[in-house]
Amino acid sequence: MLGTKVVGIDVMNTTEAPIDYRRYDGRQLPVEENSVDAVLLCYVLHHAQDAAAVLGEVRRALCNDGLAIIYEDIPLTCWDKGVCWIHNRKWQRRSGPCTFRTDPEWRGLLSSSGFELLQQRVLSRSRNFTHLVSRSLYVIRRAD
Repeated sequence: MLGTKVVGIDVMNTTEAPIDYRRYDGRQLPVEENSVDAVLLCYVLHHAQDAAAVLGEVRRALCNDGLAIIYEDIPLTCWDKGVCWIHNRKWQRRSGPCTFRTDPEWRGLLSSSGFELLQQRVLSRSRNFTHLVSRSLYVIRRAD
């Protein structure tokens, strides 16, 4: 659509999207080092059993001036925690237990994984009426 090459990566074997699709084995992203301009992780990291390792792979894959955009649920209230608990119960057999973090915990993990936070923005709960929970957007780059 924008004349840009897009590579989709997931733990699933197939996708319906008309893009170059590659399977992630849970250890190494199937791209070369310093080869991508941007990485988009939409509500992925809370499913990762080792989020720091996934972020390490994102760091390895990104070009020096590349950006990563991360969307994550942030359980702030009792309601949020309940919704996240239900989400965890639904997914833990497929992906293992979910780890939901607070904003300071995400910031700490991003920093300790070698990233600089460029922007953080709280998103509307109503972005998904079936999963009404507080969420945030993080834009990061390698801190070299």
